[in-house]
Amino acid sequence: MDDARKNAIIAEIKKCATAGCLTDANFLSKSSLSPHVTKSQLYGSGMTWSRWCELAGVRSGATSKVTKEDLFVRLKNFFTALQRLPKSKEAEEAQLFKKSISKSGHDGGFGSMHNFYVEAAKAGYIPESAVPQVKKQTILHPPTQPPIRSTSFSGEGKQIPPPPERSVALKVKGKMRDRWQRSGVYGLPYEPTNEIETIALFAILCVTNEVNWEIVQLNPYEGIDAVCFDHGRNKHLRVEFKWKLDKQFDKKPDDYDHIVCWKSSWKDCPKPVTTLEEILHSLNAQRA
Repeated sequence: MDDARKNAIIAEIKKCATAGCLTDANFLSKSSLSPHVTKSQLYGSGMTWSRWCELAGVRSGATSKVTKEDLFVRLKNFFTALQRLPKSKEAEEAQLFKKSISKSGHDGGFGSMHNFYVEAAKAGYIPESAVPQVKKQTILHPPTQPPIRSTSFSGEGKQIPPPPERSVALKVKGKMRDRWQRSGVYGLPYEPTNEIETIALFAILCVTNEVNWEIVQLNPYEGIDAVCFDHGRNKHLRVEFKWKLDKQFDKKPDDYDHIVCWKSSWKDCPKPVTTLEEILHSLNAQRA
């Protein structure tokens, strides 16, 4: 920092110290040099606030709690000087938002820069026209009234028409399927032979209202396979998918809430299990 800038800051500190002592927060709020002088500049080159006050011949006040009004005044000074709102980096350097809100303990949080600008505009510190418009984000919530579905996984009590007949390719990339048992499900004509096909079948059963659930999220990485919403219990569940479930299952019971599989040989599983093979057999029996 050159001598001219240093002398200007010292003179400004003397000017702002009307109450006999001055904190760095009050200085940044009152100073006519703001926003061209920031807290990071004040403390650059090993300087401290006490040292600045000593050079200016004023008594240093303890760093005070930053109030919302302090932040609003800083924002107003910045806007008046540059006729625009600060960019993120400028706001942080000028102690307008990030550091002030998270570390200085002022008397109310804003949550985001946009909320900060909105409150400052409502309080009259900046014009409302200066606040940028933010597109509203659509947040998806489970419906309060779920669609009409079966009363149970088996579809008991419903007369379900069979899917329409249509030709299905018997070869995949020149190779024949190794299993040919028909599923009776429109969209997945053959019974699952692996976990991916099990997930596909479960999704179809959700769409056709045979399972009273929604798939909220599928996880392609390590960890729990999916999060589903159970309309019957009105709650989210951590779900594991398996083609064939047995006691060699490698997940801890505390890590998941429910298992969906094609078939199961695990009679005493510690968590609820939905077996899609049983659901399909029940549906096909009703169609017979």
